[in-house]
Amino acid sequence: MRLLLSFLCFAPLLAHIHSEDQLFGIVGETFTFPVEIKQNIEEITWKKNKDKVAEWEGQNTPIYFTPLRNRSTLKKNGHLTIYNLEKNDAGTYELHYWDSQNEYNLKFILDVLDPPSEPKINWNIEGDNLVLNCTSDFKMPLNYTWKLTNDPQSHQSQEFSIPVKNVDATKNATCFITFSQTEKSSEISLFECISGKKGYNSDKRNRILIVIPVFFMLAVGVVLFLWVRDGNKCERGSCAQNSPGVPLEARGSGECEQLFSRDHQAQLDSNREPSAMQNSIQTSECAGDLSITEEEVTQGAEGGHGEHLNNCLKCNTEDLKCFSDQMMEERL
Repeated sequence: MRLLLSFLCFAPLLAHIHSEDQLFGIVGETFTFPVEIKQNIEEITWKKNKDKVAEWEGQNTPIYFTPLRNRSTLKKNGHLTIYNLEKNDAGTYELHYWDSQNEYNLKFILDVLDPPSEPKINWNIEGDNLVLNCTSDFKMPLNYTWKLTNDPQSHQSQEFSIPVKNVDATKNATCFITFSQTEKSSEISLFECISGKKGYNSDKRNRILIVIPVFFMLAVGVVLFLWVRDGNKCERGSCAQNSPGVPLEARGSGECEQLFSRDHQAQLDSNREPSAMQNSIQTSECAGDLSITEEEVTQGAEGGHGEHLNNCLKCNTEDLKCFSDQMMEERL
């Protein structure tokens, strides 16, 4: 009888005792404990590992204690929010609150995890299907979502299969992983997957690898040809511009070379004429100095003394006297 009475007395209190709830948060996230309280609360106290971290009473402002000071918020409905979650925030949290009649207790075990790694996409050709698989290093189950470029549909699974004949090689496949408030993604080109399949577009890919170097060599050849041709035009143009007397219509054409050749020959002939005049003058001077006529000097040259005459013109007066003596002997 006493045990029955004791149980009936404590039954209402036991109804407000909840079992421990295991919760998970990610480093850097904003985390709020899932508390649902419907009655009016007059006093609230939050503890972590038996130490107070926040409390509120009546109309007073909430008070925060280390280690949640300046990075937590306590609301009147009992919600405790921790900003910029840290690894050392992990622990056992207890909520004590009172209404006008009773005291209530809730307990939570918070585990703070490192963020999941960037998702890694693996692919394989299985029969007639392209199979994509997404993985991440994380100890808790993740939510996986696949999306294709410009495709509004999404696929909720870790593995995504596409018939090879329906693959659009211009699109990318993106894998999204989510846990709590954290989301990460990775993408892969479907062309990269399909091009790796033996026999699929291999000829086309090989043609591309051959055509690109050929086009490059042709482009280099065209550039070199244009460079050499422009260089020749520049030389001919310079010839026409620097040659006086060349008609404007002949400049820059093949006539330039012929005109330049004729002008060069005329210049050589003009250089010879002064030499002939100089020889005549020297002959006259020689004749005057030796008391012989210019005609005699010329005849002597024609009579076989040309070599002496040439030497005379190049030598001094004493050499000319020798030539003059020879001419006098021929007179006698």
